Amino acid sequence: MDLAEGIKMATAKDCQEVACAPEEDCKLNPNFIDNMEPKFGEEECLLSCEAVIKFSDPGCVNLKNSNGKIAFFKKEEEVVIFEEMTDHEKIENAPWTQFMLQMYCCNGPTSLVAFSVKSENESYILSCKNYQELHFKHGDFPYTIEDKDQDILFWQSKVIGCEKVEFKSFLYPEYYLAWEKIQDKYEILVLKKKLDNVEMSTMFTYERNRNYEN
Repeated sequence: MDLAEGIKMATAKDCQEVACAPEEDCKLNPNFIDNMEPKFGEEECLLSCEAVIKFSDPGCVNLKNSNGKIAFFKKEEEVVIFEEMTDHEKIENAPWTQFMLQMYCCNGPTSLVAFSVKSENESYILSCKNYQELHFKHGDFPYTIEDKDQDILFWQSKVIGCEKVEFKSFLYPEYYLAWEKIQDKYEILVLKKKLDNVEMSTMFTYERNRNYEN
């Protein structure tokens, strides 16, 4: 894959602003995860719940890796690249720097989340169904999670001792969202088997995108 051309900033014609849905129960701020500790452990939740459903309207966030770079969705190749961007560049490159974060609950608040990128006409939902590799599928967040939808879910947890979070695959519990450097230059979003308790590549932050609130 030739990523050099994909790093170029999108023009205003290519990227249109998307108004994010208002949050109801979620307040997407740096301390958001502190208020979303699950009432059940993962195994207990799965055994006790009858259905996994939407917890609130999705929130619009900017996702950053542990190097502080902004996640940018490259539509042509349907991959996420992390780039250094100013606030102005983040706005210029919308909607591809805007990630919709959907919370799901299972018998009470949990840290189950799903991600998508939404343009004016299409939605791309992050999935890890394809042989433990990330890909994007078209469509909107389902209200209720069926077996066929479990590939979009991630367990979100706070990293102890710092203001960062990790996202573990619902289908593949040993695998996490992570960023990986390729061609000694580009940092892309991948699904990675975590072997060490302290793994910087699996740590992320996200901040509420206030530029496109209703």
